[in-house]
Amino acid sequence: MKKTRKAKIGGGSPERRAEIGRQRRAKTRQKMLNSAARLLAERGDHGLTIESLISEADVSRGTFYNYWDSREELVNALWDHVGHNPFAAMQAAHNQVEDHAERLSIIARHSIRQAAKDATWGWLVIYIAESEHIFHHELISYPSSELEAAMKAERVRVESFAAARDMIVGTTIAGMRQLLRNKESDNYPESLVALMLRALGLNRRDAKEVVGRPLPPLDI
Repeated sequence: MKKTRKAKIGGGSPERRAEIGRQRRAKTRQKMLNSAARLLAERGDHGLTIESLISEADVSRGTFYNYWDSREELVNALWDHVGHNPFAAMQAAHNQVEDHAERLSIIARHSIRQAAKDATWGWLVIYIAESEHIFHHELISYPSSELEAAMKAERVRVESFAAARDMIVGTTIAGMRQLLRNKESDNYPESLVALMLRALGLNRRDAKEVVGRPLPPLDI
């Protein structure tokens, strides 16, 4: 009787025990991703460290390394978890528009507004963009291809592609950071992006007209 009782308590097939183990691992992994997201949202781009994560998630350092080899791997997982879909939706939205100047403005405006709506996403993008991690990330594609097309179509006029690219990225990141930290007027993204377009060679009236066009909705 005692042996039968013990078997029932610890029971279950090897397959069932393996499934329970997988569920526990998935739950712990999700717990750490949620904690990483909270740290970014609450403390900003410098708030996500391995030490802060294991404290926030209440796990050991060994548990962290059971899932990821480094903070960079965690960032990749967090991007897949909360970051990729909005960025892909922005690219899909701007692909519907023919005007290259407007296409440049769409991702910049959407990025700034998305950061204000979703602090985790905003700080995650800033964290990636301002680290060496960017060189191995899909975010590095912004805004090179669109800027090249706009220059070829003579929609923008710049002396240096690299300088124009860095100005667009810097303007977008600065706008995201500003809305994450401060309250601004509702038209702040449009005002900022209009200045960006003027720096790219559009006149004041044209830049204002471009940023005044409705943003295509994001399918997230």
